[in-house]
Amino acid sequence: MMSSETSSLLDNNDKVGPGNLQDTCQETKVYKRRYYVVVVFCVFAFCQGWIWNTFGPIQGAAEHVFGWGDSTIALLANWGPISYVFTVTLFSWLLNVKGLRWAVLLSAALVAVGAGIRCISMEQTTATWLNHIGLIMNGMAGPMAMSAPSVISTVWFPPGERTTATAVTATLNYFGIAASFVLGPLVVSDYETFNVTSNLSFTPIRLTDYCIMIEFTFVVYHCVHCL
Repeated sequence: MMSSETSSLLDNNDKVGPGNLQDTCQETKVYKRRYYVVVVFCVFAFCQGWIWNTFGPIQGAAEHVFGWGDSTIALLANWGPISYVFTVTLFSWLLNVKGLRWAVLLSAALVAVGAGIRCISMEQTTATWLNHIGLIMNGMAGPMAMSAPSVISTVWFPPGERTTATAVTATLNYFGIAASFVLGPLVVSDYETFNVTSNLSFTPIRLTDYCIMIEFTFVVYHCVHCL
């Protein structure tokens, strides 16, 4: 009985071997919309990294406006890896059970909502809580932003394009972090720079007046994140 079953299995054309794997890979059906999928994911990964590093490059302005200390700025940045540790297993399960689409959509929703709630209030106590919650939610999307590129390239691209697709989608998250060092100070000036570049009379602007004026730029910066 076993010999006949073995014989029937060996007689099948579905043998697993290097040649068969290569033929199977060459028959992978590809779609032009795979480039659209890459662009959408890259935007998501870029924004996740950019929002995670919101306050590091503009630490001085944030401390003046919100009354934070260095420890608060550090904790806000640390919510990214902390949230990652607690959600990586959940999103690995979600990716395996529900698929790539639902895992990425949920992650993108976390980034969007986390960025949006920070626009609700600029009152110090409320804004502090909202920024903590927002960056926790953003950090929860980290597993997909950093780990999904290889899955995207496998699902959507033929073997000859997977290396490039993985490289592009994997680096955009880090480009977002790098961009925060340029875009943050460009939109939100610290107290010393604001006095030098914005005051033509060269009379130092009072810190309280600076905080009032710079609050609006924080609102704009948060709204850009949300968009």
